[in-house]
Amino acid sequence: MTPTPQKQGGLRLSALSGWRPGALARASFELTGWLLLRAAIQVITIFGLAKFLGPRDYGAFITLLAISGIAASIAGLGLPSVVLRDGSRQPSKLPFLLRQILSAWWPSVFIFAIGTSAIAYTLPPIEASWLPIHFMILMEVASISMAELLARAFQAQQNTRAYGAMHIGLPLARLAALTIAWLIGVNDFTSWLYLYTVANISYMGIASWWTRSKIGWKSGSDGLPWTMIREGIPFTTAGISVRLQTEYNKPLLAQAAFAHAGNFNIAQRAVDLISLPVLAVQEALWPRLYADADHRRRLLIAGLALMLMSLTGAFVLIVGAQLVPLVLGDDFRIAADLMAWLAFLPILTVVRNIGTFHLVATGRTRLLTWVYVIGGISGVTLSTLLISRHGLLGSVWANYATEAISIITVSFFVRSGKKSEKNIKEVK
Repeated sequence: MTPTPQKQGGLRLSALSGWRPGALARASFELTGWLLLRAAIQVITIFGLAKFLGPRDYGAFITLLAISGIAASIAGLGLPSVVLRDGSRQPSKLPFLLRQILSAWWPSVFIFAIGTSAIAYTLPPIEASWLPIHFMILMEVASISMAELLARAFQAQQNTRAYGAMHIGLPLARLAALTIAWLIGVNDFTSWLYLYTVANISYMGIASWWTRSKIGWKSGSDGLPWTMIREGIPFTTAGISVRLQTEYNKPLLAQAAFAHAGNFNIAQRAVDLISLPVLAVQEALWPRLYADADHRRRLLIAGLALMLMSLTGAFVLIVGAQLVPLVLGDDFRIAADLMAWLAFLPILTVVRNIGTFHLVATGRTRLLTWVYVIGGISGVTLSTLLISRHGLLGSVWANYATEAISIITVSFFVRSGKKSEKNIKEVK
């Protein structure tokens, strides 16, 4: 017998009241919590450090972090993504994968850290001893790349809690270093570099011990895993492209004044923070869209919702920017203006992400390499040209122009794919 409308409503209410989030939803919620916690730690550290060091030293420190971050994205050799992919497919071989990959990771760290130290000599004079600068660069490259590598190993096990903990461990160690600096009254840049380096080393030691106890890896080496290194090249390309777009402007701005690099970094981090809810929704959305046989309609609706969220975040950022001078002082007033100028950048990022998702979902992942290469080259070229002529405003224009070029590139590939599908249908 067909249920009456009342019974149908009762059935729906009963099903709704008995609903519980599945494993994917629970993991998404938990990951969002970890992301928010990491963001909170980073915001406290950024604002506290800017207040602690002042515009010039903070700008110098951020510039050193920027060139180290670019080196770390290369030093990882794309191996974290290889660990995630292969470790997810064969969990029993994860300890062996870690052993093999670590044998390639540590020489790469030393090579790129040495190169980064050489680049540091081209920066304007820094009011600190060179020994702690070089030591900090080495440990920065090592800690960033190690954190990503070990976190991906836990992600391969679908251990969201360990994955999230690994990601907040490094920012937490740095916040602890800043707290200690405040408590003991550190008042010079050189001492801060030593404290910061000790924080990175401490994190690496704890993370290594924890990973070895939970996952394990055997001592010794069977040689460098050249096959995995080759497979990591596309992932390395993506990582370098993203880092160049976000960090390459710092050394260029530092040539004019370290304070410019510091102000721009604060504005960038504020944009990242306001974009966090959008990022969390995207991370939870992509797996569902991949599982959808026809993702186009849901992608369009989700894209409009994400753009609306980004637009709302932009207005919140513009209003909130007025608090920066009150918190950090008038020396950082330019950061408030930069936040307003960069507020609408996340909208373009959402459009680009929607396009790149469509390429992956339609089996054209290889085209992403071209998207990232073109985006990386555009970011470097535009930043070099515009910053040298227009300073901070040129860096803002370079960010928007780079995203626009990436969107145009993605759109071209998406449209070319649609034409190919249409031609195939006509032939049939």
